[in-house]
Amino acid sequence: MGGDAILAKNNKRNDALAIGIGIGVVIGVFQGFFTSSLVIGIVFLKK
Repeated sequence: MGGDAILAKNNKRNDALAIGIGIGVVIGVFQGFFTSSLVIGIVFLKK
């Protein structure tokens, strides 16, 4: 019983970690995309 409970707890923590990493990657990609769009926009405006 104890082992199963610990395993379930670890799985929950791993899921939370996976979700956190997933959100972090999505935010990172969006920020990178937004930043490059901004840079491209500024370059185009300056021309």
